[in-house]
Amino acid sequence: MPSTRVEQEASGGGGDVEHGDESIAWQYVLAYQEGNWSRVVELTVWMNDRLAFVAQSGTPADVDAARDGIIEQISTHAMSENYLRDEGVDDQYLFTPGTRLEYIGEDGGSDTLEAPIARRTWFRVIYPTREKALLDKEGIPIRSVNAGVNVSSDGRVLKAGVVGNMNIDWDSIRYDWPSQ
Repeated sequence: MPSTRVEQEASGGGGDVEHGDESIAWQYVLAYQEGNWSRVVELTVWMNDRLAFVAQSGTPADVDAARDGIIEQISTHAMSENYLRDEGVDDQYLFTPGTRLEYIGEDGGSDTLEAPIARRTWFRVIYPTREKALLDKEGIPIRSVNAGVNVSSDGRVLKAGVVGNMNIDWDSIRYDWPSQ
């Protein structure tokens, strides 16, 4: 599993992200945390592409059914899928309600995605409890991990993993839970 390196800007650095931040990356992760599935669909390239494809040959009811199917897929939270694997992780397990997000910085993103990248925004995702944490491949709760959101030049989130839309900085994974 290749490691993705986070390159911090000189102005970047670990402050808490404010709720008033209007960046696409922030809107996206906040929509996941809040369960605002319509907003997640609106902000994601592959989801919009799927709906546009259905609209080409289908009826408005077909588009609505496709949107409902996508929303069901991204809103389902099965504990058996709540783990980070080599291929990535579905975003609903990464940005669960109650996680704390810290802005790390931005870089140029990946040049191997389906559309030109405007930027990749990196967040440190910190889980509040072991019970709500993302699990690693061995089933151990992860305390924190850095995730990068790739945003296209037209302002939508790009798919960056075989599973999920995020780049994962594998070297950032921490298990530093406070003593109980």
